[in-house]
Amino acid sequence: MKATGKKPPYAVVMLGGDYFSNEIHDELIDTNQEKMGVLAPLAVSRIIWTLEKIADECGQVVVPAVGGNHDRMDKKPRNKKSAAASYSTIVLAMAEHHFKNNPKYKDRVKFMVDPSDTVFLPVGEHNYLLTHGNNLGAKGGNAITGITGQVLLGALRQWIMHLSMKVRVDTFVIGHFHQTFIKRGIMVGNSLVGWSEYARKHYGAPHAPPSQ
Repeated sequence: MKATGKKPPYAVVMLGGDYFSNEIHDELIDTNQEKMGVLAPLAVSRIIWTLEKIADECGQVVVPAVGGNHDRMDKKPRNKKSAAASYSTIVLAMAEHHFKNNPKYKDRVKFMVDPSDTVFLPVGEHNYLLTHGNNLGAKGGNAITGITGQVLLGALRQWIMHLSMKVRVDTFVIGHFHQTFIKRGIMVGNSLVGWSEYARKHYGAPHAPPSQ
């Protein structure tokens, strides 16, 4: 992993949740490779390895991070204390602990984690809001328009809500939808789970390799 061109003053690495599939639905037991006791430590090690490589190239790394819906401990999504009942909280806390106690990286890798599962990040004069996306109120899709209408409507709801709190959001950064979708003011990243039966049947999503 090598940086090209002029070296940036710092890098922003947004972690958008769903760091593993988990067993939130019974059918996932059929396809998951391992149980959470194996997957959670694996996720921690992969996050640490990646951030160390980026820090070695860029010097400073800012890491806004949220959990996802697959990370939850409960079968059904919850509203109260959702972050506390999520494996992502454990994973991110362990990764952050590693960097805080590593003399080489403790002043160079900074995590931004919030119990609300949203992180507000000003970069220059541009305001980003990172959220996983399962709480946008946007569900479903189709083979013609995919997730376009649902994501635009969900982002509009969020924009109005934050504006009522006097918070201006210029760009929403979202995961959750198992595909990449970029429009002005909206960046949807693909899922680490990758393309699946769910993405095909519920979102009409085109095939895409696992990524985030």
